[in-house]
Amino acid sequence: MIRRLGGQLAFLFCSGFAIVAHSQTYSERPIRLIVPFSPGGTSDLIGRVLAARLGDGLGQSVIVDNRGGAGSTLGTGIAARAAPDGYTLIVSHIALAINQTLYSKRSQAAPNVPTAQEAGVPGYVYETWFGLFAPAGTPESIPARLNQGTVKALGMNDLREQLFSQGVEASSSMPAELAKTLRDDTATWAKVIKSAGIPIN
Repeated sequence: MIRRLGGQLAFLFCSGFAIVAHSQTYSERPIRLIVPFSPGGTSDLIGRVLAARLGDGLGQSVIVDNRGGAGSTLGTGIAARAAPDGYTLIVSHIALAINQTLYSKRSQAAPNVPTAQEAGVPGYVYETWFGLFAPAGTPESIPARLNQGTVKALGMNDLREQLFSQGVEASSSMPAELAKTLRDDTATWAKVIKSAGIPIN
């Protein structure tokens, strides 16, 4: 799992898109890692740091492809429509849970939208997580290898220090935990969005 000061981040392979696994022929060519945000932010940093280490472990290039726009739904859509062969992955975060209910809406564009507390969700704590996903239909023979490589990368002291210097704390966990986090956060954000009366685009 990866934590950011003020929030939790998870770095795993999840089947919210689909779990990815090990195949003997996997990683014969470069892997595309979509970051659904512009260069320079936390998502981009995490994507680039992970791409370098994951590439070393796989013996194959992992190329970061920034596809920002529409609250991350542009890049997410590209990843979801990619061939389910393990060669297109995406680093996403809590926006994936939020956007399953709400297409895209930024707080700056909705200054009159109440806070979670005001919307009747007492004790609500906002936590941010990041996860690594692959398109639905990716063969189940590919996740173990990718998950193993990710966990190994996140255990490297220099990588952890690099992320920590940017306010991000890394630790690993299992795919089922991210899948549960995604489900739980989707339900939570659906409630917040409904309670706040935020229009769904």
